[in-house]
Amino acid sequence: MSKIFTMLLLMIAFKTGFAQVEEKTSQTGDKFPKAEAIKPQKTQFDVTVSLKNQHYWRGGPIGYSPLVTSQTSLKSATGLEVGTWNGFGFDGIFKDVDTYISFSKSGVTLALWDVYNFTNPNSGYADPATFPSEYFDYDSKTTRHFLDLSLAYDFKKIPLSLFAATIVYGRDRSMDPSKDVVGEKFVGTRSGKNRYSTYTKAAYTVKTSKADFTPYVSYGFVFNNVDESSFWGKKANGFTEVGFNVGKSIKVTDTWSMSVSAGIVASPMNNTANGLVSLTLF
Repeated sequence: MSKIFTMLLLMIAFKTGFAQVEEKTSQTGDKFPKAEAIKPQKTQFDVTVSLKNQHYWRGGPIGYSPLVTSQTSLKSATGLEVGTWNGFGFDGIFKDVDTYISFSKSGVTLALWDVYNFTNPNSGYADPATFPSEYFDYDSKTTRHFLDLSLAYDFKKIPLSLFAATIVYGRDRSMDPSKDVVGEKFVGTRSGKNRYSTYTKAAYTVKTSKADFTPYVSYGFVFNNVDESSFWGKKANGFTEVGFNVGKSIKVTDTWSMSVSAGIVASPMNNTANGLVSLTLF
């Protein structure tokens, strides 16, 4: 009898505890009003596929042809994420294979990207002649990789986001004309010092009933000015981007929506302008 009585007391206390949780969360406006919903979410897989008119990155086009991109990620409830971003140009030339790891908490995201793509350093766009065969070559003078360390912050009360990234290793190096250049042609190595090219960006999103309007501006510079240039362009420092994007979601079915964005961006550093269009299929 005493055991049964004890069990009844435990059941009443257990139920009362849940009732207190529900009452507290409803008063504070918590998004998880039921005790069962407080359990941490499980690890989740995600995939995104997009179509773009060109691959534009931090101040200039990397590939000039339309391309398809995909991003696959594995996210944990703790904020840790690992994934890969890939791009392939319709011209059959441009190819990008990136991997990354990031951690997000309270609006702050710290990430490290390993970027590997095919880009001709003489012409500024992808060229079959530069296709390397050594993916696992991480020699700082010959690698096609670079490691990009970034920190981002999204403000909670205002739709402002700040971003900063520095290339900490890889092909962000100056060239030695006596070793790396024949005439005006790059011959495959970068024997100079790392420039530590750094990119900073601020973006502000205005939401309307029709679409989201996001103006942004970015500034690039180098920590080690060895050749009066940076990874972002023809100068060691300067405004890399001034532009805006307009984006909206398009409902296709009750369970499937696509998003489209378009905009224009000018690069004072490179004296260029580009129109950008992107369609995210899912």
